[in-house]
Amino acid sequence: MKRGPYKKHDKQQDVAKHPRITIDDDDASQSPQVCSTSPPKTWSVVEVVKFIEKSELAEHADMFRRHEIDGKALLLLTREMIMSYMGLKLGPAIKLLCFVEELKTKKAT
Repeated sequence: MKRGPYKKHDKQQDVAKHPRITIDDDDASQSPQVCSTSPPKTWSVVEVVKFIEKSELAEHADMFRRHEIDGKALLLLTREMIMSYMGLKLGPAIKLLCFVEELKTKKAT
């Protein structure tokens, strides 16, 4: 069976078929608000947990408490660590790393 070229995914077409779907091109900017004025590397475990609780990853916040992830540890996390030791799936792990990268960027500015 011969297949034709792949079609480019059309978000507008999805919205027409499924009216409950909304388009938000700013999804990447859905990081939690930083709740502490201190640099992230100085955050306590409690401050890290509060940061995670304000994100779309709030359901995983207790895991940061159990693993004693403070600000310095948060900034050092890798995808492998998050998935292997903390048990997060790939999607949440990538989102968390995106939040961490934003923290690092804000820290540098």
